[in-house]
Amino acid sequence: MLTEKSFDTGELIINYAERPAAGLALVLLHGGTQRWQDWDTLIARFDPSWHIYACDLRGHGKSGRAGDHYLLTDFVRDISAFLRQVVVEPAIVIGHSLGAIVALGTAAAVPDQVRGLVVLDPPLFLRDSSITLLPTIKYWFDFVYQVTSGASSLDQVVETIRPYAQGADDAELQRRAEIIHGNDPRMIDMMRTDKAVQGFDMTDVLSRITSPTLIICGEWDKGGAVRPEDITYAKQHLHSVEIVQIPGADHQLTEDAHIATVLEHLTTFFQSVGIR
Repeated sequence: MLTEKSFDTGELIINYAERPAAGLALVLLHGGTQRWQDWDTLIARFDPSWHIYACDLRGHGKSGRAGDHYLLTDFVRDISAFLRQVVVEPAIVIGHSLGAIVALGTAAAVPDQVRGLVVLDPPLFLRDSSITLLPTIKYWFDFVYQVTSGASSLDQVVETIRPYAQGADDAELQRRAEIIHGNDPRMIDMMRTDKAVQGFDMTDVLSRITSPTLIICGEWDKGGAVRPEDITYAKQHLHSVEIVQIPGADHQLTEDAHIATVLEHLTTFFQSVGIR
């Protein structure tokens, strides 16, 4: 069972859920516009011996708002502090999308705290291109920004998104609204306008990562965020990396359709590097 807790970084409060256990620490970082519960399906399949921490990134879920401080380096600073002060022991860090980039940055910033790294569909293209390169993600950020900027209450979000949620029952509509309502529109604006990547040197970050790394990605032509040239780039700059592409998969690798495959690759990777 996971219990929600909070951690004060000195700048803001990070909300996180923890499932204590005697095994190795595993830290989960969700994608942009999401919250820690995005990992529920995967968490349910993890061995009960894993000590799990799942964080709400700044500006998401129940974590604190940060004005206009939503650079990728700000997110990295939060999670680096979380690893040092809350987790303490070296952890396995898994991130998806935005969380994948934050995981990469954190592994570079505090290498002694990261014993293994798994990144799901990391948008490495942001090193040299705009988010507009992936229209589905840009559209989603624009939509969430519009909703969160215009709706001050959860009830307003529910009514705003209702026309776009055909087929969803009331419980599912409420769940989607809660996820969207949990986003700071200022954070979303920095994401959708590429301001968040300022000062984040992807090549330098990758070159400083010392932990074994697994990249699991979808197919670019199917809506994934990793281009063929990004795979080549990652192999050139990461010291120890394995890259797996899931045939036919898009960007949403935490959804039920891909969980079994993701878990299989995680297990194989952990065994191959001696983590399990």
